[in-house]
Amino acid sequence: MAPGGRLSFTVLHTNSNGHGPSSTPTSRPELLHPAGGGTLTLHMWVLTPDLWESLLTRHGLEVRGVIALDAPEGSSRASYRLFEARRPDN
Repeated sequence: MAPGGRLSFTVLHTNSNGHGPSSTPTSRPELLHPAGGGTLTLHMWVLTPDLWESLLTRHGLEVRGVIALDAPEGSSRASYRLFEARRPDN
């Protein structure tokens, strides 16, 4: 990423079953239910915001903000985090 470049991304924080993030950088299986039906199993990194920030900082980025995005339906406990990071100009 070039100096001054920005990175924005969203990550799973709590899945629809309410399972929260991990404090270690390991993947875990998550079930996805596509609109066309069926179920897909993907291995995802569901990490705490502090761990994400530590990993980004370790790679030379500055975290500028983290926004919580929660599912609008009462039956789903899915929650996401939107990160904004930046590579310093120097």
